[in-house]
Amino acid sequence: MTNLKKARTKNKSSSRKISIKKSTKVKKVAKRKYKRTAKRSSNTGMFKNVSGMLGAVAYGAVREQASEYIANSKIGQQLPATQFTDEAVMLAVNFGARKLGLGKNPIGNSILRAQKTVELARIGQGIRDVMSTKNKTTTTVSNGMVIIG
Repeated sequence: MTNLKKARTKNKSSSRKISIKKSTKVKKVAKRKYKRTAKRSSNTGMFKNVSGMLGAVAYGAVREQASEYIANSKIGQQLPATQFTDEAVMLAVNFGARKLGLGKNPIGNSILRAQKTVELARIGQGIRDVMSTKNKTTTTVSNGMVIIG
């Protein structure tokens, strides 16, 4: 009888399908490093810097009108009047235009680049003017003449 039980268990186990899952190990592989080469500009020859120059010319043409429009607007009238308010507002406009995606266009990018350069140069000029007025001293000579040095 024990032989019969053994035979039955053997038959049952042989008729069952046993699936054994193999454990697969995942190997971490280092990312391959590669250098991206810069795209060559399609503008070659005589017209390669035209977009940069056109951006500067375009910004120079509309800068004063844009500045006056902003100064006369409700927001512009609420700003404090300092020597650097105009430049700060124009740099804020530049920042906003870049956030809107206008810098992705080559002409738009050159205009915004020119705008930033011009406004930073004007801030530098304003700082120089402030420093020069602080350095000027007035002296009075004994005969009543005023010398500004």
